[in-house]
Amino acid sequence: MPEFKVNISDGKGKTTTVEAKGPAANTLIGMKIGDELAGDLFGLPKQVLKITGGSDKSGFPMIPWLQGGIKKQIYVKKKGGREKKWVRGNTITEDVVQVNMAVVAEQEPKKP
Repeated sequence: MPEFKVNISDGKGKTTTVEAKGPAANTLIGMKIGDELAGDLFGLPKQVLKITGGSDKSGFPMIPWLQGGIKKQIYVKKKGGREKKWVRGNTITEDVVQVNMAVVAEQEPKKP
């Protein structure tokens, strides 16, 4: 059964960390960066949360433009050249351990 550490930012500089287990964790599996969900699962009633990123068990960051839950090595431009870097796709899988979210509204979420 998956477990996630969920960091929720309120947009005013305060971040709350919540452990997601059981049904809350199962809800996150398969969601992508940019998806919105109700905050009821994490103790924030009547608030809408948006997934903004995350990282896997090795510390590799999720990036929004890489489709799926794959891990891939990409080239990143650095000052003076290019560098290879490992990244994770935009879909939450069981390999992800940290999910970052932000409060976007105080209403019901949009239906996908």
